[in-house]
Amino acid sequence: MDKDMNWVRTSGKVVITKDLDIKKKIIEKNKRVKEIYKSYDNPIFEVFYLEEMKYSINHIANAVKEESNL
Repeated sequence: MDKDMNWVRTSGKVVITKDLDIKKKIIEKNKRVKEIYKSYDNPIFEVFYLEEMKYSINHIANAVKEESNL
């Protein structure tokens, strides 16, 4: 939630990927992830993305300000 009381809601189909190239890029670009998982081939490090993703930007007063499919 931002200072103006807006937030983003997302939904979609979760897809878990085993693609080591993607995992390697994430580890290389995110220091915190590397601290936690140490290596891209750590078996507990999993990556997912959303297919058929939808989002809405909402306001605390329950008003939808923007919606879209990505």
